[in-house]
Formats: sequence, C-alpha cells, structure tokens
Amino acid sequence: EPEIAHVVFGVELQGDDPAEIVDEAAAFIDAAIAAARELGVTEEDVRTAGYRLWVETVRDPDDGRPTGEVVYHVSHQVRVTLTDLERVGALLGAVVEAGANTVSEVSFSVEDPDALIEEARREALEDAAARAEQMAGALSISLGSPVFVTETGGGIPIPFGLGGAADAREMAAPSISPGTFSVSVSVQVVYEIR
Repeated sequence: EPEIAHVVFGVELQGDDPAEIVDEAAAFIDAAIAAARELGVTEEDVRTAGYRLWVETVRDPDDGRPTGEVVYHVSHQVRVTLTDLERVGALLGAVVEAGANTVSEVSFSVEDPDALIEEARREALEDAAARAEQMAGALSISLGSPVFVTETGGGIPIPFGLGGAADAREMAAPSISPGTFSVSVSVQVVYEIR
C-alpha cells in the first residue's frame, strides 16, 4: 500500500511587465505553499520543482512578422510530499483555491522502497534456487555453487498520476485513489553441475 503522496503544483502567469508578474506569481505560490502547510506538509517536504521566466515575441497572425510587442511568461512549480493520504484531495483543492493554477503531478510511493526491492530480490533468488533444484532432480544431476548471477528490474512503478492544469480558483477536493502497486525483480542464476 502506498504511504506517501507527491504533488507538483504551481503558478503560470503572463503579462507585459515582468516585475509585476514575477511578484504576482510569488504571492500566489507563497499562498499555495501556506495552504499546503496547513494540511500537514512540513517545510522539509516542500521544494522548488521548476522556475522559468521567458519572453514571447508577438507576431502578426496574417504575415507572421513581429509586431514589436512582447509578452512575458513566468512559471513556478513546487513539489510537496504528504504523508496523510486521506488529505491529498483536500490539498489539491486548497492549493488551487490559494492561487495555484497548475497541478502537473500526483503520484504515490512508500517511505522505504529499498526494503521492498530487497524483499523481492530475496524471493526471486529463493525461487531461482528452487526451480534449479527441481530441474536438477528431474535430470538426476547435482547442483554445485552458483557461477553467474544477474538481476533485472527492481523499480517501483507509480500506480497513479494526475496531469494537466487546474484553472478554477475555487475547487472542490477531488477524490484521489492511491491504489496499490508491486515491485518486480528478475534474476538469472547459473549453477555448476556435478
């Protein structure tokens, strides 16, 4: 079962005064982070996921030539980790209501994925040994020591993702289901034959 949620939300604005949109984006993202903090996200669990400021040259739609007008864009994305999975929907609603206008990721994981990978690896090796013993018995041969071992897999698939932008300033808490996932490790073991 997933134990933690990762949510990436942010603010994307455009305008003709770069200083103004940078200040406005900062105010919105600060308010959204404060809303996340009120729902149990700690300061250590907040990090900037991306920040961009760029200029768009406006072109005449008829001939494609620059009009001399420019539009400034700013994008500020924040990634938070939430340990109370029951509050993911409330978090999404709260950050959008506070000023975030994009939600680009909701994903789930566990606190210690390495422990799951180690368990899967141990089970894969036990399974490989049991299969090798069964084959050796059917062939009336004895197995020696392993001479070659290789592993593939070990990743933890993300069971659920939510992408796209959220525009509404007031948003009901969406129903979010973390689901379940599994870890997979495959091993190949070559034994000496006696």
